[in-house]
Amino acid sequence: MIPGCDPETLTGFLITNAFHCLVVYVALNGLIAADVICMLIILHIVGVTDVFKNQLKSLDDLIDREDKDEEKIHVNVLGICLMHEEIIEYEEELDKSYKTVVLFQIITSILEISTSLFILYMTGHITALFLAISAVWQLLEFCLLGVTLTIKNEEIARALYDIKWYELSSKHQRMLGFVLHNAQNAVQITVGGLALLNLETFVEVMKRIYSYCAMLIQFLK
Repeated sequence: MIPGCDPETLTGFLITNAFHCLVVYVALNGLIAADVICMLIILHIVGVTDVFKNQLKSLDDLIDREDKDEEKIHVNVLGICLMHEEIIEYEEELDKSYKTVVLFQIITSILEISTSLFILYMTGHITALFLAISAVWQLLEFCLLGVTLTIKNEEIARALYDIKWYELSSKHQRMLGFVLHNAQNAVQITVGGLALLNLETFVEVMKRIYSYCAMLIQFLK
């Protein structure tokens, strides 16, 4: 309702609907912008991982040569160590900066899904169903971004293990061993430091919402 505007008149009805459309448009743009920014920041790891794997492939090519150039191998190994250190620092900063944002997003999604399902049960209004579906998708989207980060970290660890590190000098083996150790204990995005952002969290949240809604329906009956 807009103060001073009667929605039962034709003019008031048109003004009210135009205002509602404007609010929905602004809200959707805000949600899309926030999601896109989060996706771009997290998916940056995807590109960095490919560059890191190419660096490992270059090291493998140097190892396979008959006339091994120890200087080039050393430079390559050093570059791998520095690149992986930058990846770890980026992931740590990512979790530090976004764990509160992710927690807020999870909480608002839970409230939106629960409220929409309650309204759908009480009124049967189809709009509530669409709101619930959009909230579920947004929650799933954030959890999938966390899964993407985990998968890329696992790819880094696997790629490190697959190179011919056993043909390197003991010094270079120790350097890569340290990198591999860090890769196996990679940073992951958390929900406010309380839980990991992954599909397990998504399933657990949906189970809690279902239990809450089922309990509420039984209470109303």
